[in-house]
Amino acid sequence: MATGWRPTQWSKTPLTSITVKQTTNVQTNVTAVGTGEQVGGSASTGGTTQQQSTIYFFDGVPSVDHYTVRRFTDHPIQSGTSVVDHSYQLPDRVIISGLFSDAMQSYQSGQYGNGAGRSVNAYQTFVNLQKTGAQIQLATRLQQYPLMGIEEIRASDTERTLYGADFTVVFRQLIIANATVTQPIVSSRPNTSQSTNAGSLQPTSTDPSVLLNHTSSLPVPPELQGDPNPQLNSDGSGYQAGYAAPGYAP
Repeated sequence: MATGWRPTQWSKTPLTSITVKQTTNVQTNVTAVGTGEQVGGSASTGGTTQQQSTIYFFDGVPSVDHYTVRRFTDHPIQSGTSVVDHSYQLPDRVIISGLFSDAMQSYQSGQYGNGAGRSVNAYQTFVNLQKTGAQIQLATRLQQYPLMGIEEIRASDTERTLYGADFTVVFRQLIIANATVTQPIVSSRPNTSQSTNAGSLQPTSTDPSVLLNHTSSLPVPPELQGDPNPQLNSDGSGYQAGYAAPGYAP
């Protein structure tokens, strides 16, 4: 069989499939004026970005296991308290057992090739999706999962799979959080984050007893007028020179 066997039930869309969205840059050729030479396009010359979706199917799916888990706290909860505040949902996990045969056609013609090596190509396709971290939309009979990633692939290669492939794919839900700011954020300490206000001035008066030791009602003698630092006698009787002024000898 050159093209392989095609099951009759494939007239209907299989219940299990994965959809991968890929973003590609499409380059538009433009012609240089006067030369007729084609050059590659860019963002300014016609380059565009397109998003393509590729759907992958299994030849056979013996089983699909769904795991949805909610984790609750092990601590005591006060009576009357909302349980939602003490629990959280874990990412969903789906485990698919997939089969491929070299003697079959692909549901989509030529998706994994034909004949020998087709099952190997199918396995390598799923491994590549895992290693590139592709975001996957998973469709099963029980549930639709809009955002998943391939967490693990387990393959058993025995004499039974010499002309086929039997491997398990573990899908894990990706959690996306959207943060929306409804009002501007105001700092609780604007004096340190935006501007610093000058402190208030609070002058204080000097103790009179301190001023008494630094002031005198006695006039400075004429001979000490040139002294920049005349000193008051300890008994307050008059002034003496702080240092020998020019033309003055104590």
